[in-house]
Amino acid sequence: DLLDVSGSEVSYNIITLNNPTDSTNVFWDSELSDISDLIFSHNIVSGSSGSEVAFLNDAWGLGDPDTTTEFVTISENTFSNWGSKALRIDEGVTEVEINNNVFEMTSDTTEVIGGTGTGDATGTGNTFNVNSPAKIQKAIDATFAGDTINVAAGTYTEDLWIEGKDNLELSGAEGAIIKGTTLVDDSLGYYADGPNIMILSEGVKIHGFTIESKNSEVGKHPVGIVLNSNDVEIYNNQFNVAVGDLSLDYAVAIVSYCDNSICSTPVSSDISGLNIHNNDFTSLSGTGNYQAIYLNPDTGTDLVTIKDNTFGGSLARAIANERSNVLIQGNDVSTTLDSSNTFQGISAKNWWIQSISDIDITGNSVDGFGKGIRIGPDTSDIIVKSNSLTNNIIAVSNENSGQLDAERNYWGSVAPDFGSIVSGDVDFIPWCADESCETLFGGVTISVSDDFTLGGNEPFSPALGDSLFRNSVAY
Repeated sequence: DLLDVSGSEVSYNIITLNNPTDSTNVFWDSELSDISDLIFSHNIVSGSSGSEVAFLNDAWGLGDPDTTTEFVTISENTFSNWGSKALRIDEGVTEVEINNNVFEMTSDTTEVIGGTGTGDATGTGNTFNVNSPAKIQKAIDATFAGDTINVAAGTYTEDLWIEGKDNLELSGAEGAIIKGTTLVDDSLGYYADGPNIMILSEGVKIHGFTIESKNSEVGKHPVGIVLNSNDVEIYNNQFNVAVGDLSLDYAVAIVSYCDNSICSTPVSSDISGLNIHNNDFTSLSGTGNYQAIYLNPDTGTDLVTIKDNTFGGSLARAIANERSNVLIQGNDVSTTLDSSNTFQGISAKNWWIQSISDIDITGNSVDGFGKGIRIGPDTSDIIVKSNSLTNNIIAVSNENSGQLDAERNYWGSVAPDFGSIVSGDVDFIPWCADESCETLFGGVTISVSDDFTLGGNEPFSPALGDSLFRNSVAY
């Protein structure tokens, strides 16, 4: 107990309480006078029935209730096996810095860092090691900007809310499962505030988890992650999305926030810098379907990247994009549904009124959809190149008035029937002979009004889109 002691330091100790009762390992208290310049660093602290380390102002009511405690440094300590809290910071304790500490969370305690004065504390570089039955959300609540949460293997049945925690990193060990608990009413579509994980902080990273939704119920569906913040990175996760028993389901793995149920006025949403890469998406049991990623309109202008993900299961649509400046690259998209029961593998400008531009859809594999790639109206500067488009009813549909640049794609065969697999004004010449695209076809330019002779055959008048061959080599 350090009462009314300014300039005090507790460092480089191992402080353990065995079988603690009504106990705290270390506490400071300003009973009779103001205290300041307190240091607690490089300690290993374990065991308490209450708080392990506490900073108080006249805890017993014996002195001046107006005394203060200020300039407190808590750094490079390891806390474990606490009772109610690892750290307690009471009201009136100010200028507190909590940096580079390790908190070993092994039980579902009340708090990690608590007390009436924690709102004034600052910190960074802390690590929270979460082991079930400890809760991830309680670690999130205790973090500061730039902290890390490491989650051990186990199933964590909880929803997560991340707000005011910029640059937080959540890292899952192999076998770490986040199992959501909330479902959204079907009348609210994809856009409600009821996700399993809400991200409202900038620079958040989530990786290494299996993220699994609660099973659908009649009239309700799961929403995995909703986000409205800049520079979020979601990578190396396995998304398992529960689907219901409807032919049209609202289940979705990742969706960006919009301001109202019809997303017609994206006043405050901004997901600039979002990077979703190297994740696997699939469905759990059920006869319905799901959508993987839905990017609603937003006010942001910086690049969003969706790259090198794998999508499968009963997938109705892998990626729907309603914003400008997006790179969709290197994704493997397939479905177990009959193609007639799907939407699109990838779509740009699906529903909303805002025009969008600068969308690159390159190097993806899209197989088995009603429409492999759909480009909606009021779009510009869209490129669809170097994709493999196989077993889709319509490989590419362009509903915009301008011509779509869709050169150098593989369309499923050496001689595609472009008249049936392309819809709208699409420039598909040249095209690739196979998925490697080492050989291009369609390099000869002719006038559609000219008669044309190949290898001594009878002349004919080609129409736009005809495939021309000579000695089995397409031109």
